[in-house]
Amino acid sequence: MVNKAIIFWLQDNAFKVRSITDSLILVGLDDDFIAIVKLLRLRPNEDVGFVNLRTDSSELLFDILLRAMDHGDFKKVDEILARMEQAWIKTHAYRLMQMYVRHNRLNDAERYGHIYLVSNQDSFDALVGMGDIKGKKAEYWEAAEYYRAAVSVAPCSPKAYVNLLKMYDKLCLETLKTAVEKHPDVELFKAMLEQETARQ
Repeated sequence: MVNKAIIFWLQDNAFKVRSITDSLILVGLDDDFIAIVKLLRLRPNEDVGFVNLRTDSSELLFDILLRAMDHGDFKKVDEILARMEQAWIKTHAYRLMQMYVRHNRLNDAERYGHIYLVSNQDSFDALVGMGDIKGKKAEYWEAAEYYRAAVSVAPCSPKAYVNLLKMYDKLCLETLKTAVEKHPDVELFKAMLEQETARQ
C-alpha cells in the first residue's frame, strides 16, 4: 500500500494518495511511519508542523526521496525536506549531500555540505566531498581549500593529496589562460600555457 501511495504521489494523483493513506492511518501504525505517510498526502498550504524521525524510521523517507530524485521531481524533495526538523536535517546532511551530488544538483549538495560541516568540521569525507563539488563547479580555489583542510584532518590519507594536486594543476592552467588573455604580449605566458596544456 505504501508503494502504491508513493507511485501515485510521484504521478501527482492526490486523490489516490489520500485514499490509500487514509487506510494506512486507520491501521494505527508507528508514529514515525504515520508522520511519513502524512508527508505524502500534504496539501501545499497545509500546516502540520515540522517532522522529526528516528534513525531507523528514516530509511523509508530516504527511499521516498531517492525515488523522487530518480523521477527528476526535485520540487517534491524540497517540499518534504522543508517540513523536516532542523535537528533531523543536521543529522542527515551528509547523506543528503551525497544524494544531491549523485543527481548532479551541486548547489543543493553544497548547501547540505555546509550544514554538515558546521557540526562536523573535521569530517574528512565531507571536506573531500565539498572539494569535489567545488571542483565540478569550476571553483578551483575553494576546492583546493577544502582539500587542504582534508589533508590537515587526515595527513596519512593519500586521497586528499591526489585531489589537491589535481586541483593545483587545474588552477595553474586556469591562471595561465587568464594571464595570456590579460597580457597577450607576454610570450612567457604563452609558452607556459602551451607546456601546461600539453602536460595535462
